[in-house]
Amino acid sequence: MMAVRRTFCYRDRCSLFDGVMMRRLQIGDRETVYIDVGDGAPLVCIHGSFSDCRVWGPVVDLLSADRRIIAPSLRYFYPERWSGNSTDYTIERHVEDVGAFISALRLPPVDLLGHSRGGHIAFRVCQKYPGLVRRAILAEPGGSFEEVLQQPSMARSPLLDLTTRVSELVRSGEVDDGLCLFLNAIDGDGTWESLSDDLRQQMRDNASTLLAQPGEGRKPFTVADAESMIIPTLIVIGEDTPGFLPSVSRQLAIHLPHCNVVNIPDASHHMFRHAPALFSAAVSSFLDDGTK
Repeated sequence: MMAVRRTFCYRDRCSLFDGVMMRRLQIGDRETVYIDVGDGAPLVCIHGSFSDCRVWGPVVDLLSADRRIIAPSLRYFYPERWSGNSTDYTIERHVEDVGAFISALRLPPVDLLGHSRGGHIAFRVCQKYPGLVRRAILAEPGGSFEEVLQQPSMARSPLLDLTTRVSELVRSGEVDDGLCLFLNAIDGDGTWESLSDDLRQQMRDNASTLLAQPGEGRKPFTVADAESMIIPTLIVIGEDTPGFLPSVSRQLAIHLPHCNVVNIPDASHHMFRHAPALFSAAVSSFLDDGTK
């Protein structure tokens, strides 16, 4: 059956998204825009850096076949217009926002999926609000690991160094150069050049958030953090992801007491875009195991 294409307006702009309902939820003094599609047990999906709720497009149909997919755009991300000047673009602020969002929906404990920076946020939500989450899926959660940073060759987080360089390019008006540097560093050389115009524009829509990312207060994962995790967790790694993110994921998995790890072949950091069927199957299998 052919997917139905619908047009949804985001304030002054429109976006095409296959078969997905866009909703708005007022929480306190701000409005959250989110995707809500499907029926069944709720799976809340948290996007990563320079992206928004639209990033889940390749897997929405697959994941919503037997569950309800709910994916918010975080504070300051598209469709919000943001200059990059604020003191509350922080991991902690977004963790609190996600907790408030889940609570406002009045759902039973949800399954929580986070990718990259969103994976880091999802992990911290599990720490701070364990009663809100049934199972967690962390797709290459962005950050660093305490034990690795203690090595003489790794005095600073490579992610912090990368976001600092990227923010400098974006601030100077070289937005595409900054996005290219970031994306090629985490997904492999030539990734930015291979993207469609629509995907590049989605990233440009969120480029201003990169201005504040170096000062967002992202703390390293620690052994104590991992060992205290009481929620069953799936770590998802792209087999072809270059750099430090797969290492961070594996280090985290070693210390999580209730953890499965799955590697997605022929995929790198944005594995849900590179191999949507395999990614969705891995997520669904893990979640289904928890309902038996």
